[in-house]
Amino acid sequence: MQPLEGLIVADFSQLVQGPFATQILGDLGATIIKIEPPRGEWLRSYALQDHYENGHSISFLAFNRNKKSIALDLRNGNGLDIARRIVARADVLIENFRPGVLDRLGLGYEETRALNPDLVYCSSTGYGSSGPYQSRPGQDLLIQAIAGIPTLNGLRSGPPTPVGFGLVDMFAGMHITYSVLAGLIQRDRTGVGTRIEVSLLASAMTLLIQEMTAFLATNVQPERSSVVPGSPHAGAPLGLYETADGHIVLAMNSLASISEVLDIDELRRENSPNVGGARGSLIHELLQERLRARQTGEVIDALLAKDIWCAPLQNLAQVVEDPQIAHLGLIREVPRPGGGTYRTVGPAVSFSTEERNIPTAPPELGEHRDFVMSMLGVSVEDTEEFAARGAFG
Repeated sequence: MQPLEGLIVADFSQLVQGPFATQILGDLGATIIKIEPPRGEWLRSYALQDHYENGHSISFLAFNRNKKSIALDLRNGNGLDIARRIVARADVLIENFRPGVLDRLGLGYEETRALNPDLVYCSSTGYGSSGPYQSRPGQDLLIQAIAGIPTLNGLRSGPPTPVGFGLVDMFAGMHITYSVLAGLIQRDRTGVGTRIEVSLLASAMTLLIQEMTAFLATNVQPERSSVVPGSPHAGAPLGLYETADGHIVLAMNSLASISEVLDIDELRRENSPNVGGARGSLIHELLQERLRARQTGEVIDALLAKDIWCAPLQNLAQVVEDPQIAHLGLIREVPRPGGGTYRTVGPAVSFSTEERNIPTAPPELGEHRDFVMSMLGVSVEDTEEFAARGAFG
């Protein structure tokens, strides 16, 4: 039995943070009812690298396994009626519209709490449900900029550099997941549901908790390194180094230990793991000079033999072939809508009491209409009547 088996989630979310969260809940056994507009959620028509697998957006496939789809026109009274019936049966509702959208449709927290007092209702927004930015569009890059993340990345000689993937979206998805689970525990203790708010901006700020704590203590904006991209606070040896056939990274280590492997006499008495300023730059250059002459695999083995924190820099093709990635089973085959399979990243956690489950394919738009209507106790005849009235668009 899976940990969340029997839990029903009404998933109104689109794009990344909401669908990532509901995919995690689905991986753990919850029944995810993906409620989509008649033309489908946004990611069905947007694909990273404009890549589609047999007509299906690679981005949609990435975030929507283990879900059941029903397409509803929420501006149609019959479609809204079905949505309300789903919410009345659900344990959890997750949505990431701009503030006020579901309220205007009659699916806001107060309306749904009257339908289902046990409901755990989670809203994910760009900036929160109130305040001067509440009506602004919320998107990962925009949030990174407002939170100052690019000012901590890149070399001093270049421009501020955003993180090159949807880091804030993904982290917000994790906040949604754990807060929903906490809400369910609270419901079990108190007998009533709750409302949860998660914002991209708050998620970005929690990513910066260490950096912001340092700034608040010193009021000093950290200056990006001239030699270590993405590390304004840390000095040598931490950084990225070129080798004869690639790159490696070193973390915080005793420079004396590194000097034994790289045979650098000048560093044999240098025990600090964090040397900044001009001396840090000089040390980085000394390390770089020696590492540029060494093969990646050979020098990694030599450093690890001394328990020095290091790793090769791998491109995505190398990541897929990495033996530890394979050992953990992190690349999974998932059924593809319409047949066949595609490969993706599987769940990050496992339970000793759970057998390895076989994920279900991301749904075709509206594929599970009859399943959902049956779950609500609606007959086939009445389902067809709802369809005739435009409930499904």
